[in-house]
Amino acid sequence: MFEKEIQVQKEGSNSLTERLAEMFKTIVAAKLIYGEPIEHDGVVIIPVAKLRYGFGGGMGKRNGEEGGGGGGGMIVHPAGYIELKEGSSRFRAIRDPITFVPLVIAGGLTGLLLARGLYKMFRQW
Repeated sequence: MFEKEIQVQKEGSNSLTERLAEMFKTIVAAKLIYGEPIEHDGVVIIPVAKLRYGFGGGMGKRNGEEGGGGGGGMIVHPAGYIELKEGSSRFRAIRDPITFVPLVIAGGLTGLLLARGLYKMFRQW
């Protein structure tokens, strides 16, 4: 990766932001999204990840001196896997329990409030 950064910096014909975008384009490859297939007992599993990335940069002049900088980052999380079995494929999502729990709580509270409202409504009749 270090060699690629040096190569991008030497090109010089593009703006800093364009060079950063080009660098991230070469780093972000399908290998980060789809893992190596794993086979066991006739079933092939292909891991799948979710990738988010961002970058930014800038240049400027002050008192006759030029300066610039930039950076970026990526976040890769497991998203699920593709299961190849008996001639068919199926994507199976991996649910993050931390994001699932608030939905269960919200659903439970909504159900409780709905039941309470219905109880009061029928009790008056």
